[in-house]
Amino acid sequence: MIIKEEIIMKKVVLLFLFALFILLPSLKANPPDGSWFTSYTKAAETAKEKNLPIFVFFTGSDWCPVCKEFTAKVLQSQKFREYVKNRVVLLYIDRPRDLQLPDWLERQNQLLEAKYGIEGFPTVLLLTADGEVLDTLGYSPRADFVDMLNAALHPMAEKDYKPLAGWQVNYQQALKLAEEKKLPIIMVFNGSDWNTGLNKFQKDTLAGKEFEEFAAGKAILLYIDFPRGIRIPRSIVRQNIELLNQYKFKTLPMTYVLNPEGKVLGEVKDVLETNEYISQLKKILDRK
Repeated sequence: MIIKEEIIMKKVVLLFLFALFILLPSLKANPPDGSWFTSYTKAAETAKEKNLPIFVFFTGSDWCPVCKEFTAKVLQSQKFREYVKNRVVLLYIDRPRDLQLPDWLERQNQLLEAKYGIEGFPTVLLLTADGEVLDTLGYSPRADFVDMLNAALHPMAEKDYKPLAGWQVNYQQALKLAEEKKLPIIMVFNGSDWNTGLNKFQKDTLAGKEFEEFAAGKAILLYIDFPRGIRIPRSIVRQNIELLNQYKFKTLPMTYVLNPEGKVLGEVKDVLETNEYISQLKKILDRK
């Protein structure tokens, strides 16, 4: 009787341990497929060996719905998998809430999140093998991510970036021109591909004949764009972010009239009809 009871107890203990093993969170990360690294060190070593950039995917795999959508629709797609072969080294950085990671991996991912100032998920960074940021990418269902990645890996030169005819895109160059010609600057912040209203503002107002005739000889025109699906030179991206942080406005479009030293003379907010927009600018220019 005692022997039978011992056998039964051993079976109960084994069943309990088996159930506990099944129910416990897996002590590993779950990248989109087997081509991803989870170790930054190994990814960097491979990037140096192959002379490739590192594609770093920051995600919250078990709580972030957009991350799950991005993984399913993009990262696990045949188009993405074929494109990234021999172009980038893939690194998966997960910040789950319930999934338990090995201590070393949890610590590494926490440090990388802090180092690169990751504020939202999903975020993709393109890094050199030495960890320098080349570009930052986000996910939008409206944009073709592989096209965005291709543009990021083959960035446009600043001299080739001309979103609007007759407009400057470099802030320092605009200041220099303004000083030379003794003219104010009309600086416009826009998100040209965000929605119909902002796109219409660019095409119908800023690129329109009426505005061109109004501004000719009166001001240096400076265009600061924040497109979501259009890639622009990295130097311009950095400049535009610095200007965004400097002026701290809350809505797009936003227009500032500056003197040649960069001092704000006035501002015009929101999307307006062309004649009203010009009227408000004229009032600012007339009192400068």
